[in-house]
Order: sequence, then C-alpha cells, then structure tokens
Amino acid sequence: MKSLVVALTSAVISASASAATISLNGEGFGVSWDDSVASLFGAPTLVGNNLIFKPTAFGVSSITNAWSTLVGTFNMTVSTWSGYQLASVGFVDVGSYALLGAGANTAVGTSLFVTPYDSAGASAFSGSSGASGSGIGYGSWTLGDAESPEVTGLAAQSANVGLTTFLAANGGSAGNFASVNLSSAKLSLGVVPVAPVPEPEAYLMLLTGLGMVGVIARRRSARR
Repeated sequence: MKSLVVALTSAVISASASAATISLNGEGFGVSWDDSVASLFGAPTLVGNNLIFKPTAFGVSSITNAWSTLVGTFNMTVSTWSGYQLASVGFVDVGSYALLGAGANTAVGTSLFVTPYDSAGASAFSGSSGASGSGIGYGSWTLGDAESPEVTGLAAQSANVGLTTFLAANGGSAGNFASVNLSSAKLSLGVVPVAPVPEPEAYLMLLTGLGMVGVIARRRSARR
C-alpha cells in the first residue's frame, strides 16, 4: 500500500513538472499558454504582433473508404499593458493535400474564438475548405486572411484566444489515397495604443486654470 502511495505521488509530481506556462512578450502585450496544449501546432514564435506556428506532424491520410480525422487546438491568454488594448484577432492556416483515385476527398476547417475577460460576450469565426478529384491531384489550401482580421471591434485588456483546426481525409475506396496536412499557422494580434483617460485631478486643474484665466480677463476689462 505504501509503495502504491509513493508511486501515485511521484506520478502527480511528474505530471505537474511536465506542464509549464510559457510566456512571450511583444510591444504592449504578453501571451501565455500551457505547453501541454500545443502538441500538434508546436510551440509558436512571436514575430511582431504575430504568433507563428510550424507544425511538423499535423496531418492525416486514408487508403480506404473511411474518413480519418485529426483535430488540433491551441489556447492562450493575451494580456495588454497599461495604455494598450486588444482590438482584433486574425489567423491564416496554410497546408497541402494529395489525392489518388476517383472519390478521394479531403476537408479542412478552422475555428477562431476570442473571449474577453474584462467585457461580456465572445466573438467567434469559423471557416472551411475542401478538395476532391480523381486520378492524381495535389495542391495547397489557405484559410484566413492576413489583411482582414476575422474578429474585430474588441476593446479588451485581456482575453482568451483559441484556435482549432480540423483535418479529414477519405480515400473513397480501397487502393485509393488521400492526405491533408497543416504546414503553417499564424495568429495576428491587433494590439493598439489607447489615449490615457484623464484623472479627476487633471480635470480639477484644468477647471482651476480656466477660472484663473477668466478672472484675469475680467480684471483687464475693468481697468479699461
């Protein structure tokens, strides 16, 4: 019994040690995530306001008339610094597919979820794309638009951002082949500076100054 307790305790300690919070800092913001949830996407790098993923094992294939599927999810927290806020979030997913045989099919889909911590409601975007054909075919696919963020109108100091990508392949029949993979992904964070809100003391000083200007103006008028 004692050995079992020791073994369970060691397992808990090992599991706690294997999960770590990773943080990256950009201009006016920071992002953090649990490294245990980024296995399929891989660990991202931060370039400007963009998180860049280069997965190496995010793909699925089928050689029968059955769908093979794979789903990857990445969740992170975005926290802005004083004087900044998160205004928008966008993504771009890029991958490739290959088809061999009539009836071979592939499909991909991506969902982006943004939940502000400091305001009510959540924003979400989902997109999908697919490819099918007969004989030999291959090509690339892209979801998302680098120039047009999918979630806009935010004014958040902090938010949870989640990206889920779904891959599916179906050979169509025995002897056929279909495969699809995700080769790169990018999350774009629209972090912008905001004008500081004057403190009550600043308004008081402004009103006092205006009052003094008024008094001086009246004195000058009286002398004339």
